[in-house]
Amino acid sequence: GVDEIFFEPISAKLFREHFGIDGPFILNVANIEPRKNQLQLAKAIKDFPSLKLVIIGFERDIEYAQQCYAEGGDQLCYLGPLPNDSELLRSAYAGCEVFVLPSTLETPGLAALEAAAVGAKVVITSEGSTREYFGESAIYVDHSDVQAIAQGINVALSESQYLLTSLYMRANFTWQHVIKNLAEVYAAIKTDDIEAVSSNGFFQIEKDAHGLFAWTKKQVIFKYCNGLLRFIWRSFEGAEVDVFMDGLYDSTFVVSTEWQVFNFQITSEMNKDVSEIRLEVRSNNKHNKSNPLGLGVAIRDVGWRESSGDIFKPKDIIARGFHSTEKDSYGLFAWSKLNGRLFCKEGVLSFIWRSFEGAEVDVLVDAVVVHNAVFVAADWTPFNILIKPPMNANKSIVELKITSSIGTITSDLRELGVAIRDVTFN
Repeated sequence: GVDEIFFEPISAKLFREHFGIDGPFILNVANIEPRKNQLQLAKAIKDFPSLKLVIIGFERDIEYAQQCYAEGGDQLCYLGPLPNDSELLRSAYAGCEVFVLPSTLETPGLAALEAAAVGAKVVITSEGSTREYFGESAIYVDHSDVQAIAQGINVALSESQYLLTSLYMRANFTWQHVIKNLAEVYAAIKTDDIEAVSSNGFFQIEKDAHGLFAWTKKQVIFKYCNGLLRFIWRSFEGAEVDVFMDGLYDSTFVVSTEWQVFNFQITSEMNKDVSEIRLEVRSNNKHNKSNPLGLGVAIRDVGWRESSGDIFKPKDIIARGFHSTEKDSYGLFAWSKLNGRLFCKEGVLSFIWRSFEGAEVDVLVDAVVVHNAVFVAADWTPFNILIKPPMNANKSIVELKITSSIGTITSDLRELGVAIRDVTFN
């Protein structure tokens, strides 16, 4: 498993500045001993004279370590051990060109999982359980063949980094997921219900002519920073995916059998920088048990960018059911989906809104209609509402249920909602 700290953003500059490393480098994080095979790696790195080999770890075998240093010469930089929770260690993973672990055997190597979680490209031994973890997202080498190790590094250097690998790690290999899956294995053995084991996370990462992709299982849970998460997905025979953010339902998406773009704005709860995302798949293939991949959706080309801003600046508001924040010459705004929700403390909520070609909006507070069929024009108009949570509750749920004048057929789903800007809360 991987500690969740390895999914937190980190700058590569931190490691470089601390240790004075300027140029590109290959990283190996492991105890220096014959099983970790740094001597063969030191030989392989000579094929790349412009690269440094940085090794972080304990000298478990002093004599072997001296052989590695002699072989690597000035190209090898040994930094000693770093604590597992060190920012410098995470920064090293983020800054390396490739992480290489050509051991004689791996299980699959905690350091390799950590490197992949941070986003590093991984070259790893083919011996042990490595393929079961990394699928097609890593490059596998024969630990006994120096040229094979060098060739693996060369291939990795030419490939792009894949955010899919980090997403896969978040959903499968945090300690929370690993322990839960282990408990499910025990339960499956006890009850003879083997299907129970394969209901969460991703199947192994695969590769085709267009790059890496992975099929989800029936449910995927992962954490991600605030911003815009983007990927391309498809289903096997058609599917609907319910999206939840921090345990709250956000929206439902229809996923066709053709690859299509998915954009999702992640906005965490108050005073948090990370949200938990849950995807629950309802597949049309659910009766075909011979194809478990068909119970989920396939995902590829994962991208993420920091949000350009947030129209819901007040910390007393949480927004759900909105498309990503946009910007024009007047500032920030966002389009709601057919059912936008705002979670507010007691006070007065004010904003300016408009529709695409006219819309009617039912405004509900804690499931009670307080404004029925409010007409929202195509021009910006002000709106405000008094929020008073029920007794023993610290916030209310404000729902915007939209009926658009253009119906439900449109190539731009934003046209089905209303745009909101200039949000204030007092």
